[in-house]
Amino acid sequence: MNAYPQTVVARIASVTGQTEVELDRGRMVRIDGGAGIELRVRTGTIWITQHRDPRDICLHPGQRFVLDRRGPALVTGCGDATLVLRAPRRANGAAVAGASLERLIGRGRAAFEAVVPAPVWQAQ
Repeated sequence: MNAYPQTVVARIASVTGQTEVELDRGRMVRIDGGAGIELRVRTGTIWITQHRDPRDICLHPGQRFVLDRRGPALVTGCGDATLVLRAPRRANGAAVAGASLERLIGRGRAAFEAVVPAPVWQAQ
């Protein structure tokens, strides 16, 4: 049984830039699809529960955690707490696409070379 009542006070679907949230004891914020969002505690203590995650994550002032699940996360104040939500840091889209393409080409080349023998002029 809970030691204090818990109430969802806000539902966050996305974060742009940086957002500060104040939570009273037992109050929760629900973050939907928050993978990559960084949580940093300024004051108090928070408890993070992520969808399909058996871990209990408790953070104290100065500590950070990056949500690593795509499902909803509940952030509860264990006493009065202030936390900062920071939007996921995205890499340069072209660089990410280029790196992904290089990995794909490398895998394709390796699979092809495993099946097709090297031409006579390359075999040495």
